[in-house]
Amino acid sequence: MSSLNNILKLAIIALILVLTYSQQDEEGLCGENEISTGCYKGCEPACPRVGCARFCGFGGCTCKPGYVRNASGKCVSRDQC
Repeated sequence: MSSLNNILKLAIIALILVLTYSQQDEEGLCGENEISTGCYKGCEPACPRVGCARFCGFGGCTCKPGYVRNASGKCVSRDQC
């Protein structure tokens, strides 16, 4: 019974660590004009296209509002396309 309790304790600690890490701001990991988001849009607006389908995936970096991704993968204002 004590080994089951230890496994349960370890699982709870692991869950807390995963949830804490996923909630942390990824500032520093994202590039210029990018923000960290918990719901990553796999198809974000880019210079060649204006809109795209939205779906929620794993968190990641996305362009700030008002910015689009250029051919080099950098977030720029639409007038810099």
